[in-house]
Amino acid sequence: MWILFGTSYNTVENEPYAYFIGVFNDLETATIEKEKLVSEKRHSINDFFIKQADLNKIYTHEWSNNCDI
Repeated sequence: MWILFGTSYNTVENEPYAYFIGVFNDLETATIEKEKLVSEKRHSINDFFIKQADLNKIYTHEWSNNCDI
């Protein structure tokens, strides 16, 4: 399972934080969606990232704020 996140800088401290976009069965589909968001929203490719996740496992907010892919 692959999770697509976006990065926002709209905080009081102007620090980046991750927000959830979607869950995908494979990396190829997640990458296609990421590229679509970059072209449609005119954001940088660095504003989105994909992380691999396992079913039935608990993840923290800190986990989502660390970019793997």
